[in-house]
Amino acid sequence: MAKHRHRASDAQRTAVQQALDEAFAAGRLDHFEHFERIRTATKAKYIDELRPLVVDLRGGDDDLGLGRDDDDDKASAGSARAGWDARRNRSHANRGWAIGIGIAVAVLAIAGGVIAASVSDSPSNSMTTEQASDPGPLLTAEGMERVIDSAKTEFAGLDLDTFSIHGTSAGAMYEDPAEPGKRLSFIFRGGEWTQSGFHSRTESTTFRIADIDSAVLEQTVESAPGELDMSGAKLSHISVFADPLGEPEYAVSLNDGKDLGTATFGPDGQLRKADKPD
Repeated sequence: MAKHRHRASDAQRTAVQQALDEAFAAGRLDHFEHFERIRTATKAKYIDELRPLVVDLRGGDDDLGLGRDDDDDKASAGSARAGWDARRNRSHANRGWAIGIGIAVAVLAIAGGVIAASVSDSPSNSMTTEQASDPGPLLTAEGMERVIDSAKTEFAGLDLDTFSIHGTSAGAMYEDPAEPGKRLSFIFRGGEWTQSGFHSRTESTTFRIADIDSAVLEQTVESAPGELDMSGAKLSHISVFADPLGEPEYAVSLNDGKDLGTATFGPDGQLRKADKPD
């Protein structure tokens, strides 16, 4: 029997993108690996396309919401197969067999809907392709300024490893002052920052959230389509890392519906690197 594949939600794609950003900042992915995995995550339609992107990066301390559907698939598939085989052996003519299949399919459909709804950021998980490609409120000029101002208050005086803005959420990671070597991950949703996990990491270059300039960031977003030859492409996400001097470096990623391109800018808004789609 063919495996029932669950479609990935925006929340799951965002969680994977944030995990990849953190891995890149930690040095566990080089620039090319990060770019390729982010591009794959952005285009992924199914959960089983997302899991391989982080399986060699994740520890047991953070749940990206990718295992549940896969585990449910295995259990339900095995159970259904055993039940159907037993019923077939008893009688092909038994009309109750057909009814049982109908009930099983209905249950699986309902369960799939519940699982998908539980990991979605929006009240409804049924959206059109056009809606799914919308950059999201935090990637507008007003949204970026709002989340940066919030981060400057929340993480004032702290050295950050990475900071990212996605359509409906943002992420940040820094070293725990009380436990050196332990990095705390935070996610911004609904106007609030909450801790989402922790990581053990080696020392890396950091930057101050106060050094992020909203005006420069907006400038890089406006410049990225031209630098990447991707006029009309949607803004996918923005990642901020520290350059070798400890200043913020902005990586602006665009999605044209087929491929992902990333333009990297320095703290002055000048282009440093352009990874154009193939």
